Amino acid sequence: MFELLQFPSIIEGNNTELRQVAPDLINGLKLHEKRRAYVIGNLALTEGVAPHKNINSAPGELEYQLLLKSALLLASTELGKNKLTVTTGFPTSTYQLYREQAVEIIEREHVIEYDPATFSNAVRRNFPVSVNKVQVMPEIQGCILGLRHGAPQAKGNFFVVSLGFGTCEAVMSTESGSVQRTSISTNGLRYAVNLMMNELGKKYYLELQNEHQLDQAFQKGFLFSNRKRVDLRETRERVLQQYYQEVISPALRKAFQDSDFQRADKLYLVGGGAHYEDLLAQFNLEFQDVVEVIVPQNPAGMATTGYCINSIQLNNGDASAAVGIDLGNATTIVSFAKGSAKPTPDNDFSEKTEPATIEKVVPRQPVAKAAPVVSPTPAPVLNIVDEALESAPAAEEVISTLSAARPQPAPKTAPAKSADRLGKFLKTGMW
Repeated sequence: MFELLQFPSIIEGNNTELRQVAPDLINGLKLHEKRRAYVIGNLALTEGVAPHKNINSAPGELEYQLLLKSALLLASTELGKNKLTVTTGFPTSTYQLYREQAVEIIEREHVIEYDPATFSNAVRRNFPVSVNKVQVMPEIQGCILGLRHGAPQAKGNFFVVSLGFGTCEAVMSTESGSVQRTSISTNGLRYAVNLMMNELGKKYYLELQNEHQLDQAFQKGFLFSNRKRVDLRETRERVLQQYYQEVISPALRKAFQDSDFQRADKLYLVGGGAHYEDLLAQFNLEFQDVVEVIVPQNPAGMATTGYCINSIQLNNGDASAAVGIDLGNATTIVSFAKGSAKPTPDNDFSEKTEPATIEKVVPRQPVAKAAPVVSPTPAPVLNIVDEALESAPAAEEVISTLSAARPQPAPKTAPAKSADRLGKFLKTGMW
């Protein structure tokens, strides 16, 4: 029902000329801001040295604005629309602080200067995108919207735990709304990644890699140090257990009471952390006799799916220009309704094949027959040129017939009176 585009939430300044280094736009994001060039997302991982992003950055910060413009560029290109309706969100801990500022920054005309030479033969261009409507909501509410109105179609009362890189959030959702008393916001997976960094730093030289780069290795389960592959699976399992026992479990015990478990019997795990089986095992171990722990399909995109649903509602059900943007600390995800994507707008400057022009087929109207032209040529001539005749006349007969049929001009005779008068005029000068 929804299409999702995602890329790592990291940037790095890079004024190097990069040509044909990526297969497409999402892997070749290079934007220009205030006379500086920045590589973003996957391109920052391949061409950068130390890609980074501040955790829970404010809307006024450079990282947030570059990631926002990248998301708008991708959404506009995919939808073929230059006027969008956007919904985004923040963790509960920063929602009230950044909401108004985010609306001011997003709801306006954006001129995105980007360099398509990273994946095509085009040159640097400006790409205008206008955001006509915008709404900012708590990230956990976006997850609930995605669970109830997206593919899971969750019903009744349930618990939601969002496992993000920067923050972990949880709340109890009912048919009438969320129970604010049960809402929590605490440290995210960054806590576990830093534990792993400290442990690996005692044995291996990590080449000054920052936490965002090590998060990529954390997800893959291995890294290379001094040309040797280092298996991280055992270390990852250990730090995830420690993270759950020291951070998540105490927070949930404080938020969820016995009376809450009497009202709800399901717990949904969403966010990027729901992909880690070691972390899921800790939830099952604690709640196996209390509630059913459920990981929906594509849990990392649940918040942005809810944002897109909200944008569709803002557009009175029109999904053609509705976009959800989750500017996460680890991953930025853009969502739009499946099937609403249209041909690329005219001001998209990527190298793409022009679509074939479809002409409207107009039924052919019967042509009125012209009145027959009567030829002065005699009938025998028509018989000669008709190849369907069984026998044709001889050449002598043809010539004779044509000569006889040819109209003869009238003889030219000058009037006698006119000649006499002309002679008199020449002699006397009088007509």
